[in-house]
Amino acid sequence: MTDSRLDDPDRLAALYATELLDRDPGPAFGRVARLACRLLGAPMAVVSLIDDRRQVIVGQVGVGSDDAPVGEVPIARSVCSHVVRGGGALLVEDLRLHPELREVTALAGAGAVAYAGVPVATVDGHFIGVVCVVDYEPRTWSERDLESLNDLAALASTEIGLRVARRTQRELADTARTAAVLERYRLLSQEGRDIILFLRATDGRVVEANEAAVAAYGYSRDELLRLTLADLRAPETLHNVSEYLARAASGEMLSETVHRRRDGSTFPVEGSARGADVGGERLVLSLIRDISARKAAEAERAELLARAEQARVEAERANRLKDEFLSTLSHELRTPLNAILGWTRMLQSKQLPEARRDHALATIERNAQLQARLVDDILDVSRIVSGKLPLQVEAVDPSVVVWAAVDSVRPAADARGLRVEVACERGLGAISADPARVQQVVWNLLSNAVKFTPRGGRVGVRVRRVDEQLEVEVADTGQGIAPEFLPHVFERFRQADAGSARQHGGLGLGLAIVRHLVELHGGTVSVSSDGVGRGATFVARLPLIAMASEQGSRWSDPGAASPSGDESAADADPSLEGVHVLVVDDEVDARELLRSLLHSCGASVSTAGDAAEAARLLRAERPDVMVSDIGMPGEDGLALIARVRRWAPSEGGGVPAIALTAFARPEDRARAISAGFTAFLTKPVDLSLLLKTVVRMLRGSLVS
Repeated sequence: MTDSRLDDPDRLAALYATELLDRDPGPAFGRVARLACRLLGAPMAVVSLIDDRRQVIVGQVGVGSDDAPVGEVPIARSVCSHVVRGGGALLVEDLRLHPELREVTALAGAGAVAYAGVPVATVDGHFIGVVCVVDYEPRTWSERDLESLNDLAALASTEIGLRVARRTQRELADTARTAAVLERYRLLSQEGRDIILFLRATDGRVVEANEAAVAAYGYSRDELLRLTLADLRAPETLHNVSEYLARAASGEMLSETVHRRRDGSTFPVEGSARGADVGGERLVLSLIRDISARKAAEAERAELLARAEQARVEAERANRLKDEFLSTLSHELRTPLNAILGWTRMLQSKQLPEARRDHALATIERNAQLQARLVDDILDVSRIVSGKLPLQVEAVDPSVVVWAAVDSVRPAADARGLRVEVACERGLGAISADPARVQQVVWNLLSNAVKFTPRGGRVGVRVRRVDEQLEVEVADTGQGIAPEFLPHVFERFRQADAGSARQHGGLGLGLAIVRHLVELHGGTVSVSSDGVGRGATFVARLPLIAMASEQGSRWSDPGAASPSGDESAADADPSLEGVHVLVVDDEVDARELLRSLLHSCGASVSTAGDAAEAARLLRAERPDVMVSDIGMPGEDGLALIARVRRWAPSEGGGVPAIALTAFARPEDRARAISAGFTAFLTKPVDLSLLLKTVVRMLRGSLVS
């Protein structure tokens, strides 16, 4: 029953029967308080017994010394007494909003703000105490918090039942009354969710068990009473059963282990055990709690911590690679710039001998091309990361592409005294690919081989058909690759000799671009090396497509794709005699460079520094061709050409126009052509290509 009177005689009798008010309560209730703090995440918890005039603290965390309860609190200053009077849970989000509680609570001086307490009841239903937690901040108590508090109150009730049972045990005179005592204890413990076992100390046989044990292990009660502790333990924990019983029988023991159900499944538990003499026999009283949920939460937390640590390591690695890359990028861009500026200043000084002028110009051109290649690699990686690297796919003869790449790197190989050997099967068939990107793949592999092969070495290229795949193998006799670096060869920004003392230049992007381009074509790329100093072999594999035999024969001839007569003439003789060209660019140096180039080929040139001036010159002079930058302040090149295309042909609206810009992405080209440009070229300007483009445009052979 529930009685709200603090001075009810039956309630007080049940309380005094515990013998806890005026003697040391022991550590059990302190463990309940610590468990309350852990489960509810609160800084303070108290287990109390309450009679008609005082609140006696028997277990605590966060009040005074946790090892020794602070003692008593008068009823007039006890919030917990309200819980006993009310006969149910008391949940207060903010004591400051309840003056009647705030003014009387003994916890006010400790900074208490939020309070949650539930009554501790005897098996007969008398409320004799309270389990409560306190927080220093306002808090909304959840259903789970309330459930945990009720479980802890049941645990405290069980402990109190143990105290009563022990007192009863002391009163027993013979073993004939043992069964009655155990039954009484079993009845006392039925309301708790924790497992309670009475074990014989000599062999661990189960003498008594509560209903929670029956439910947890899956045995019937009769079956459970025929088992021993060894039958309830997981196999891997059986080695210490005898030691556990002996130590528990001689005192009190806390443990954490794994138990086994009837179906063979296991679950983690924690518990306490202590010895007791019952009817002349030594028993071990074991209180056990299933901690599966806690272990699962700990495992999840550990996994999350491991993931966070891995993410931190990866972030630090990425940051380190970024720093290394930026340092390398600065070095790689400044190195050719140093050569360009140095030789340019020597030319400007007019002190360079005539015999060295051609060498100076060739050096400037080579380093400018190197810088352009670095910029192209960076742009390619940016497109790869953003997923915006499109392919212009067509049927491609692989032999043409491979030979073009070999021809591109042969001068560098010759300069280093390397032999380049090519073995290309005939009748390979065709691949469905972007020819420029496949040539870029082969060029990167060859350039890498040439760079890392010492003078006098060999670079071999083998192209063959393997089943339905084209296999391009590039092998060298160079410095090879250490086994520990092989897995990282195709990663962006990774270089085996990174650092200021490295022997070879580059940004560490080429092979990453190779892998992405090959995979975009549905292929694979791999690398092997027998170790440092023993060369390396790269193999790219691309799927072949079925083609007619006569087409395969034609595609296998590198000389088949020859330009038309008009295009050959244009390429061989880029003369612009009688052609009027309008150059539009906001950069003075760029305008003057184009003016000089076009003048040297016989063209008359007008220049404009912005779109407004360009529009005026177009109407006034009617040039034959316009070459315009895109990125300009105010009205850019796209807006300019869109305005011009709205004019009538008689006003100059049909003028052929070339976009010459540093915006080099495929989408930039598409926007330029869509806006009205006839052709699209990128900076730095390839002077020969610009002249050829103008000639072809004027002859009507250019297809944008």
